[in-house]
Amino acid sequence: MLKLDFMRLLFFSLLACSAFAKSIFELDAHIQNQLRRGQFVGASVAVVENGEISLVRSYGLIKKGKSNAVNEDTIFQIGSISKPMSATLAALLEQKEQLSIESSDARYILSHTTGYSRSGWNKKIESGTGRSSLIEQLSRTTHRAPGIYYDYHNVAFSQIEEMIESATRFPFEYAMKKNLFEPLKMDRTSIGSSNFRNIKNMAWPHVPYRKGFTPSSNFSHFYHDNVPSAAGVNSTGRDMAEYLKFMLTHKELGKLWEPYVRTAHSDAVFRAFKFRKPKTFYGYGFRRMEDLNDEILVFHGGWVKGFRSFIAFNPDKKLGIVILANAETSFPYKTAFWFMEND
Repeated sequence: MLKLDFMRLLFFSLLACSAFAKSIFELDAHIQNQLRRGQFVGASVAVVENGEISLVRSYGLIKKGKSNAVNEDTIFQIGSISKPMSATLAALLEQKEQLSIESSDARYILSHTTGYSRSGWNKKIESGTGRSSLIEQLSRTTHRAPGIYYDYHNVAFSQIEEMIESATRFPFEYAMKKNLFEPLKMDRTSIGSSNFRNIKNMAWPHVPYRKGFTPSSNFSHFYHDNVPSAAGVNSTGRDMAEYLKFMLTHKELGKLWEPYVRTAHSDAVFRAFKFRKPKTFYGYGFRRMEDLNDEILVFHGGWVKGFRSFIAFNPDKKLGIVILANAETSFPYKTAFWFMEND
């Protein structure tokens, strides 16, 4: 029955392929090929087209060497895709007149223009420095004038948590659950740390080993413990499909990806996508890329030890993709860019 439903989906997707940069059939074949080539261990992929969920499908294994397959409800650590979600929460609270993302503090935090240098701060997080100590150390750090210079900074970004807690009078994690996860019926999505080993249907992290991947000995938890707004969300392909659909069907959220500050991207990104040296920006929790024809791509990647994730969409076409993988691989962003590009 599931196979029949998927083949029916492929048929109708091909009929509508003019709306796609690539068809669902091409995407599935591409991912199957990447799996055979050992480019990832397990993944969950979702596509939204014309504001509707067109695909939620999973590939590969929960853990290398084991038989359990990834499915649409397998949980992945999604790393920095937590930032777009935190910005979305802030925008939803703004609609309720509980805070303003146009206030100088929120604007600087969400756009990584606080003026603080990122150098050394991830090492502090990964060494287990507690949140209160991180914030206290940051407050004593000299910085440049805010609102001008872009520097991607997990600890500085996480200051949005205190703003949201002050606005809602609830812990940040609870505010995220009540205002975003529950309304979108993201029932398997959570934020913050947990005993990941004991969670049913949890993807296992994998790290590079020789020419492939090997299971990590443990799960990352320091980002979840201390900067959850920046990198502490755990989610599934099915739930992320709902989030992507929400972003593509609520025009008022477009302010989140308006260009706020110019950024630079590595040649690897340009090679992965056929934009010729595009203009790139950071908005509020989202990256933005523009080509010479002013076509835009909104996107963000995520990494924590053993996991990579990527979300990308064209808001004008209401087309997007999200890929969650349980290995440190370039597969998510390369596949997302490949799918979104026009031949």
